[in-house]
Formats: sequence, structure tokens, C-alpha cells
Amino acid sequence: MGRLQLCEAAERDEVAREEAQQRAAEMEGVFAAISASILVFNSELRVTRANPAAELLLGFDPAGLDCETIAARLHLRNLDGTPLDPDTLPSHRALAGHSASGQYVANKKSGERFIVDAFAEPLRIYGKVTGSVILWRDVTERERLIEELARSNAALAEADQRKNEFLGVLSHELRNPLAPLRNSIYVLDHVPPDGPEAMSAKEIIQRQTGHLTRIVDDLLDVTRISRGKIELDRKRIDLRDVVLRTAKTTARCSTKATSSCATTCLPARSGSMRMQRASRRWWGICSRTR
Repeated sequence: MGRLQLCEAAERDEVAREEAQQRAAEMEGVFAAISASILVFNSELRVTRANPAAELLLGFDPAGLDCETIAARLHLRNLDGTPLDPDTLPSHRALAGHSASGQYVANKKSGERFIVDAFAEPLRIYGKVTGSVILWRDVTERERLIEELARSNAALAEADQRKNEFLGVLSHELRNPLAPLRNSIYVLDHVPPDGPEAMSAKEIIQRQTGHLTRIVDDLLDVTRISRGKIELDRKRIDLRDVVLRTAKTTARCSTKATSSCATTCLPARSGSMRMQRASRRWWGICSRTR
């Protein structure tokens, strides 16, 4: 009876040993297949195991090296470039029994710069911390894409701001030709069709219509708006011509008011300024003489 029990116990031990070996083989396969870098540290913060991905990322075999030596070889530092305090490393904090994480900048032996996310967990046996395991992920490409997206968003916001500013200016510029057009139509309704006043009104309508056409062409050219490549058609003119032309288009001004505006406001000598702004100012002066 005792011999039979010993045989059964030996058989159970063999089965348990085979199951343990099977699980160990499975874990070894998983450990090797994981694409993230995994380092296992003992209580002295020396690497006892590292998967192939860790060696590939680090550029060297870290087995037996302590945490500070690895950090020194990689020139590990904070994201802002400041020196790293070894006590703040996730592996150190995990050894104190806490889950920890961090993001760092490092350099490979070739000088290539990369950014890593580090996650560490304490290893416990019967509740006692005996080491730590740390997972490193190369997030350089992810961070590059984030920065590129941020730059793209900033560029889009700037382009949208430029567009809004342009449309704000354009909305005011579109209103400038309306008053001369309206007053010219009024003149055509109240003067002989073949008279000089009618001819002048037609010239004003033609000129202001051309101005409106140019503005609308700029408005429809969305590509130039978004790229900020709006060209201003600027030229210098005789200020007296602006005053006379504006006074003539003020149909609601009386003849006396128009004459007074022209003779009182004209400078003694010629001057020049931006045409649209000049027209707008003299239009206000003449309107107040009504």
C-alpha cells in the first residue's frame, strides 16, 4: 500500500513538472515574441533578463548591467534635456513597491536620438518585492506625428485667421463702390440721357463695376486667401482728382454744397495718398455739407 502511494505521488510530481516546464516554455516564447522591450531587474537593480526587443532598442546586451550604467550608456535624460535623477527612474520606484512610469530622451550608440515610454512594476514572491520588470516602448515616431499635427493645426488656425481678416477687410471694401453706384443711378433718373451729367454717371458706374469685379475675383480665389498671397493693387494719385471725383458722385449734395466742398477742401498744391481711403474720407466730408 505504501509503495503504491509513493508511485502515485511520483507520478503526480512528474505531471506537475511537465506542466511547469510547458508553462515556462510558453512564457519564454511570449517573452521573446513581445515587440516591446522588457528588462527584468533583481533587488540590486541589475538586469537578470532581457528580451531580444530590448537588445535591439538599446543597441547592446544589458544582461548583468545595473540601471545607472544603462542610463549612462544611453545618455538618458528628461524630455526637456535636463539631467536625470536615478532615484526617479521607474525601476527604482518599482523596487520600492510602486507602479511607475516616465518618458525620456535617449541616444543610441550611433547617435540616433529616440524617445521612450517606460512602465515598471514590482516583482513579488510571497508578498516580498524581489525586483522589478520594466517595459520600454520607442515612441519617437508617435511624438513626431503629434508635433507635426500640432504644427499643422497651428498653420490651419493661422490661415483661418488670415482668411477671416481678409474677409473682414473685403466686406468693407465691397461697400465702398455701392454709394457711387446708387448715386449715379439717381443722377441718370433725374438728368437728360445725353447730358454731361449722365455721361459722368455712366463713367462712374463703369469704373466702380470694374472695381467690384476685381474684388469679387479676389474673393473667389480661395487658394490665394488660404495661403496669404493676396496682392493689393496700390497706386499713387493726385489728391485733388480724388476730391473732385468724389464730390461729383455725391448726388444728394446740392450744387452749392458740391462747389463749396470742392473749393474749400482742395489743397493749394497737389498731394497723393491711397486712393480708396482718400475717396472714403472725402465722401464723408462732402456728405456733412448737405
